[in-house]
Amino acid sequence: MEKVGILLLAVAIVTLVQSDSFPSSASIPTSVSLSLAKNGQVDVFLTFLPRPTSVLNTLQLLTLSRDDRLNSVARTLKENAAKSQKSLLAFLVGNPSISVKSFWISNQILVKNVDSELLHVLAARPEVEEIQESGSIPLEEPIDLKIVEKTSGVEWGIEIIGAESVWAAGNNGKTPSVELCHILYYRLNNH
Repeated sequence: MEKVGILLLAVAIVTLVQSDSFPSSASIPTSVSLSLAKNGQVDVFLTFLPRPTSVLNTLQLLTLSRDDRLNSVARTLKENAAKSQKSLLAFLVGNPSISVKSFWISNQILVKNVDSELLHVLAARPEVEEIQESGSIPLEEPIDLKIVEKTSGVEWGIEIIGAESVWAAGNNGKTPSVELCHILYYRLNNH
């Protein structure tokens, strides 16, 4: 009897240790549950750990050229996303009723047409840190711009660079002119 008690205690300790070694499953936000109840399906963003900011903090100490830093950031974020999203992407690939898009820069996956069953499976996955509903931001209506009649005379940009004096000297752009380039360069950089 004593051996059974020790065995149960050992199993309980192992279970506690294992549960702490994995992140807790993501909770399903109320807004996602409401959209799911209303529409039967919902589009969600799944966020993974480690977050890009914590990954980028490890790169701040590097003393690289600008190009090398940019390439290093992109490579590191892509590797982070590939590693953390690999298991779930493999799981989702076989489901024809959903659409999946990975975003390496934010370490997220957009899953479209998620039903209730799949949502609960996703929430229980240890690699999923957060679930958010995909939304849309309405664009502002464009402003009606009036077409302005072309004015007679010289446009302001032509006047600023002094193109009239160049044209008066016979340089009209039909033949290559080093002088024209020099004048334009000087006028643009020293106005």
